[in-house]
Amino acid sequence: MIIIIKQVGRKEVTMTRGTLYYICSIPKQRMLQVIRSVEFNGDMYPEGHGNDVMNGLAELGIDMPDEFKKFVKKFDKENFNYQAEECGYFKFYKDKKTSYFKSVGDEEGISAIIDGTASFKFRRKTDNILIDFPWFLSDWEFFKNGSNHPVYIFTKDLEMVKLYPMDTVALPFMRMRYSWFIKG
Repeated sequence: MIIIIKQVGRKEVTMTRGTLYYICSIPKQRMLQVIRSVEFNGDMYPEGHGNDVMNGLAELGIDMPDEFKKFVKKFDKENFNYQAEECGYFKFYKDKKTSYFKSVGDEEGISAIIDGTASFKFRRKTDNILIDFPWFLSDWEFFKNGSNHPVYIFTKDLEMVKLYPMDTVALPFMRMRYSWFIKG
C-alpha cells in the first residue's frame, strides 16, 4: 500500500480531466524525454480515479516507458476504453524538446525543466489567425519522475516543484495548491 505523504491545502477539489506524464532517459543519449498520455475526461480528482493513477505511477520504476504505457492502457481499458474508438484519440506522445519541456545536460549531470506557463502556437485554418494555446489544460496533471535525474516543474504560479527520482506528483490546474505527492 502506498501512502500519500504530503497534500498541500485542505479544500476538496473535484475536477474531472487528467493527463499522465512519465519522465525517463532516452537510451544511449544524455537527454530526458516525457511520454505523455491522452487527456482522460471524467473523475480524475483524488476520490475518483486520481488515487489509482497516483498509486499506479508510484509503482513504476526507473526508465520503464513500456511499463508506463501498459499501465495507461490498462487504466484506459478499465475506465474509459478510448482504445476501442476508431477516431484514433488514444495514443502516446514523446516530447524531447518543446516549449514546455527542456532536458538540460552539463558536466555535472542531466536534469529537466517543465514550464507550466508554456504554450504553443497554431494557425487556425478557417481564418488563418495564429493562436497561442496553453500546454497544460487538464484539471489534474500527473507527473512521475522515472529517471535517475532531478526534474524541476514550474507551476502556473511560478512555484517550483522538485521531483527526485521515483517521485510522483499531481498538480490541479498546474498549480501547487491542493496538489499531492508520493515520495519515491
